[in-house]
Amino acid sequence: MPQTFKDPAAQATELAKATKELKADGDVIAGALTEEGAKSQFRAGNAKDVSGSVRFWIKEGALTKYEVKAKGKMERNGN
Repeated sequence: MPQTFKDPAAQATELAKATKELKADGDVIAGALTEEGAKSQFRAGNAKDVSGSVRFWIKEGALTKYEVKAKGKMERNGN
């Protein structure tokens, strides 16, 4: 785990770059992940039919939290 650890600011930056488009709604900035961005959320296997989204909460110009959701199909031992 320590070899792949990224601090939250680096993770948020990567997620923002992996979106199709970001839109602001009040203190929340959200967007859909690209296919590659969604695939990158799966650490093992080869996910198919992937999709995902990300939301960032901003307060007084600072990132206070973020949420990423990803879903897809994976095969394991033919299942």
